[in-house]
Amino acid sequence: MNWTEDSKIRTWLPKVQAHRGYWFEGERQNSLASIQAAFSRRYEMVEFDVRLTKDLEVVLFHNESFQAERIKNITLERLRTLTPITKLEDVFEWLKEQNQTKLKLNVELKTAAIFKFTLEKKVLALVKKYDLINQIIISSFNPFSLARIRWFEPAIYRALIQTLEKYSLNRWFIRSRIFNFLCAPHAFHLRYLDWNDRKMQKIAAKVPIVLWTVNEINLYFQLATKVHGIISDQITPQELETKI
Repeated sequence: MNWTEDSKIRTWLPKVQAHRGYWFEGERQNSLASIQAAFSRRYEMVEFDVRLTKDLEVVLFHNESFQAERIKNITLERLRTLTPITKLEDVFEWLKEQNQTKLKLNVELKTAAIFKFTLEKKVLALVKKYDLINQIIISSFNPFSLARIRWFEPAIYRALIQTLEKYSLNRWFIRSRIFNFLCAPHAFHLRYLDWNDRKMQKIAAKVPIVLWTVNEINLYFQLATKVHGIISDQITPQELETKI
């Protein structure tokens, strides 16, 4: 089984997600402030990136490195002296305090590991601690990471992220999705430039396809009848409502 077909996810997954929070008006990407800003603008889901520090803290951070030093080689305490940083637990604690189950998170796991599973274990432990299983989708470019999520907690929705760009980490076996049988994603998050009607229609019939990163409202409406939704830096739910 290459995909997990779930009839409920199409109503659970919103049409537009905030990419790394809502930072277009000045908040820092991948921060609690940008997540709060997104929800204040009526987004129902916020996407952000997480990775591990040297002392195994789960933090919100997109890039592998900061100032030419890998995040995995920097402790949280030292990282905080270099740049503002948000822990995943800070986000989960805040979300739980809101007591609003309609607010959802798309947690992207930044890991290239094939055999290690520390990040997945840490994230799942926090999801369970704050009882957020029904408000979370876990996404990753790494099918092995999603496979570990499937094995450890199959009830959590999983989304495979993909681009067809050729670079060192995006090897042919990643682009070809031959390991989908291991992770069996519930959703497919695809770079919008790689959308192809002919090739993707069969996938779209099985699982919702969400395109990233779509920032032009006209492009959204061109794609709206073909895909489930988008991840955007700029397009807000209010903007979509006024254009319909």
